[in-house]
Amino acid sequence: MKRKCFTCFIFAAAAVLFGACHTWEEHSPGGHTRCLTEAPALALSDSLSSQWEEFSVSAGSYEWNYPVGEEMAGQIACGIHPLDGIVGEKLKIAEYQGMDSVPYRLSCAVAPDTIKICEWDVKDVGNTNAEALSQTEYQETLLLDLKPDRVYEISADWSKEKLDINGFYGRASYVIVTE
Repeated sequence: MKRKCFTCFIFAAAAVLFGACHTWEEHSPGGHTRCLTEAPALALSDSLSSQWEEFSVSAGSYEWNYPVGEEMAGQIACGIHPLDGIVGEKLKIAEYQGMDSVPYRLSCAVAPDTIKICEWDVKDVGNTNAEALSQTEYQETLLLDLKPDRVYEISADWSKEKLDINGFYGRASYVIVTE
């Protein structure tokens, strides 16, 4: 497995160095070039706040594919289980009167086709066998209800069927811990 990940990494790095970017002028606003050779970061913002501050999170695990000339290149990144430990900054959930959860707007360079969210209690950190409190799938909305003191795994999927439109396809996992 390590050899496969390392081989994919070397191939992807070489592809980036030798012009792996592809121009999708007809699909990008203003004719700009998009080059997504790895899973994009996600940004979350409190939809009820007037400050529109964004909380950014990078993918921990992903499988990513994109064209390099006539060939396809790919990357695989293997991350840890969401409950293995708290890594990075926590997302502070604002308290609004009478609300158990807060709707957060999710955005990224190209919206995923499907999002699945697994939710655990933050007390379960360290117990990778803990049962998820809930599992939710979103296909059209990018508004996620988040609660304080939770661990969320957001699994995003960009469909292979949209390769001609997006210029890539893949799956990525993001972990967010709230307070």
